[in-house]
Amino acid sequence: MSDLSEVYHMLADNVETWTDQWKQQGLEEGRETTRHILSRLARRRFGPGVAEQSQPLLARISDPDQLEELADQLLLSPDGDAWLAQLKAHGDPIPIAREDGR
Repeated sequence: MSDLSEVYHMLADNVETWTDQWKQQGLEEGRETTRHILSRLARRRFGPGVAEQSQPLLARISDPDQLEELADQLLLSPDGDAWLAQLKAHGDPIPIAREDGR
């Protein structure tokens, strides 16, 4: 009977792990779709050059809230340079405070 219990617990653990992996995969696919849509909209609004410059900057952004904010910024940006500046600002890593205050 203990063998059956061990198998049950092993399967339960695996199902939980698989579910977590599927959720993470789905979230990443959603972020990738959002990046693709933003790039496509940038191409339509600002031209292919700006869209090409946008792609590596978008790839650095994994936070869905930042990607959503960037959708608004794409609509509000008056030109491609302003859009790229917004992308660079959102894609910069958060600075880590040093002990000496710099």
